[in-house]
Amino acid sequence: MQVTGYQLRRALKRLERRRTLLQNQWRDCLHAFADEQKSAPATVLDQLRECEAQIALLQTVQARYNLGVTVEVRHGGAVEAVPLLEAIKRLGGVARLEMTLKSATQQNENAYLYGMQQLTRNVSEERAASQLAPDQAAELTDQLGDLADALREAIAVGNQAAYEVDDLDPALLA
Repeated sequence: MQVTGYQLRRALKRLERRRTLLQNQWRDCLHAFADEQKSAPATVLDQLRECEAQIALLQTVQARYNLGVTVEVRHGGAVEAVPLLEAIKRLGGVARLEMTLKSATQQNENAYLYGMQQLTRNVSEERAASQLAPDQAAELTDQLGDLADALREAIAVGNQAAYEVDDLDPALLA
């Protein structure tokens, strides 16, 4: 059977929603008044166990898919072929780098805020100079943004690829 990354994602999202509903149902079924009809805790637990098993199976298939599909990341005039999984992981890293870079360009005069470096020690002393010029920050931000866009595009293309999976029940994708 052939699957795409989008099919796997949709199926996982559906099962995750089902798991959330079952977890809520579990909490609700633990106590009941005499006149209430609620599911038996053992029944809900069995359904939850089955749902967790299906999620684990689909995540395993998704991991194989992400390792088995190769995407082309086109950035800076170069083309790099990488597994889809690597492109996904690199996108997360690039997004964190973008946020780190943006935080370096933000000005805050309050030296008492957590995580802020004191830029002056006394009103009469010289001020610490920025080590990153605004034009450098803008250029680096543009480069990281372009790389993030290239990775997102490669991931979107990769998730459309058909991949052969032999051990998956088609009902899980329905």
